[in-house]
Amino acid sequence: MKLINNFRYAGKSLVTHKLRSFLTILGVLIGIAAITSLSSLSNGFETTVKSQFEEGFSTKTLVVHKDIRLFEENDPSFQLYYNNITAFQDIDHVILVVPIIQIYCYAIFNNSDDEIVPIFGVDFSNFGVLYPNRFIVENGIIPSEANSTQFVIGDYITNVVNIGESINITAIYGNQTYKGTVAGSLKNLGGLFIGIGPSDEGIYLQIEKMKEIFDIEIVTYFILMLDDNNESIINSVSSEIDDMFNSQVQIISPIIYIEAIESTFSSIESFLGTIATISLIVGGIGIMNTMFISLIQRKREIGILKALGMKNESLIMVFLSESIIIGLVGSLVGIGMGWIFANVFSGYIGDLGTQMMGVEIGIIQPIFTLSLIRDAFFFGIGVSIIFGLYPAWAASRLEPIKTLRYE
Repeated sequence: MKLINNFRYAGKSLVTHKLRSFLTILGVLIGIAAITSLSSLSNGFETTVKSQFEEGFSTKTLVVHKDIRLFEENDPSFQLYYNNITAFQDIDHVILVVPIIQIYCYAIFNNSDDEIVPIFGVDFSNFGVLYPNRFIVENGIIPSEANSTQFVIGDYITNVVNIGESINITAIYGNQTYKGTVAGSLKNLGGLFIGIGPSDEGIYLQIEKMKEIFDIEIVTYFILMLDDNNESIINSVSSEIDDMFNSQVQIISPIIYIEAIESTFSSIESFLGTIATISLIVGGIGIMNTMFISLIQRKREIGILKALGMKNESLIMVFLSESIIIGLVGSLVGIGMGWIFANVFSGYIGDLGTQMMGVEIGIIQPIFTLSLIRDAFFFGIGVSIIFGLYPAWAASRLEPIKTLRYE
């Protein structure tokens, strides 16, 4: 029997038993839909998190701060100072050095009760170079004068104070006080904030004014922009900084965080893929069950075909053709349903990520790659063939005389 005739014959058999065929295809469909929807949402979630991370933390930067060792001795007098800028600037591949002074203060907004907020001393101009897409005002301006006395505030702070109004701050340690007006407010940033870079909760002041108010030269951390994010350059600069400060500093590269994000999502995707695969295997068992029921119901028909000279190989192909059709239809429709499910639940996944991570993730855009669609398609058909092999083989082993007597 020709291959096309095998499929035509198998198709007629499936159409004859519509409900049974539909339920069998449904098992494959659910498994494929689960694989494609979960994988695409996982890909989209990873891409969203990485893009937000990279937007707020350039991969061409290094963060240097004092190393705090819990179980090793270190020099208690060691600090990073503002004048270390020169030493950092002399390092090859370093094109920009931005010192950050961060202290916590009691802040009073419009005579309200005081709140504890972080105050960041930064050079507004250089900070804008580091974060061109995040250190941007929604309202007002970012002062350009190095000795400006005005604040720039994060979007969250606009809930308690407006442009032109005053903020009274008092250092928690030292009790220095200062009163300044708000010059501008940043756009809503949302996304991920790991303690470095602009945030919705921050209050910013020019670093020269910060040093003057709080009489401080100690820097919380330095952010160094490099001319390349090549791993060898990052390692070379990091090694030189470590030697410069006798291993008293900790050097953070964003690439480390990105690799950790990729590793985490790879584990999540493997877990979700395993769950979806189990679902598809259950569908494959359904195929085997359907094939065996078909075998029992068609014993007499099989006996007639064999008596008329149909070879065992042809009979195997007839049953395998049914499995292939089930897998083909289930895979194609399953991929389509997976796309629908992924887009329907993308907003819910974003909300779930926001609740778990404590930051605004937004709507996750599912990512369907050609490799994902290809793998899901062939995996569905492959499972159908595997679970259809034994029933097909069992059908070919039936003896014509016994099957013709079967009622």
